[in-house]
Amino acid sequence: MNKIFVLIIISTIMPFTCSDKNQSVNNTFVRNNEDEVYFKVSMSSTKDEYKNTLEKVRDFIWLHWNSHRVGKLKLESYTKEGEKILTIFEIKFNENNKQIVEVNIEGNYVDRNPNSKSYRQIFKTNNSYIAEDIVRIEMPKGNVKKRQILSKNNNDSPKLYLLRLKDEKGKVLAEI
Repeated sequence: MNKIFVLIIISTIMPFTCSDKNQSVNNTFVRNNEDEVYFKVSMSSTKDEYKNTLEKVRDFIWLHWNSHRVGKLKLESYTKEGEKILTIFEIKFNENNKQIVEVNIEGNYVDRNPNSKSYRQIFKTNNSYIAEDIVRIEMPKGNVKKRQILSKNNNDSPKLYLLRLKDEKGKVLAEI
């Protein structure tokens, strides 16, 4: 359920981008400090702007994870139906001093009756999981199903990789 929900969230988020917090536009990026950022999504953004913001999200998470720093990223986005989703990635240390990423997803799930275009039932959702490992994998290319895990020391651009979040048993929870 967690994996499916996260994949649905990623695939249904409308394109979005970041901008300086002093600009008066629908998309915003606010940095409270170097370890806490907030992205707000605009439904009118382009596919390129969406990709650009996901690169910034990956970059923030990876830099904090790889340098063993705490950090928090809040991502406010919208489904295709216009329902708000708030995803919070918190990079921190647990009670055993092990680095983790706690992911919380809050929003609404819209269930439509296939027999009626006007029928909509909205369910509140609150989903969370804890990732105990993150690896960078190369970006998908064509029909290649198996992708290489990238070195931690490799400083590639976030355009060239995805982040794979795993639980304590190595099960993949999400790819961002």
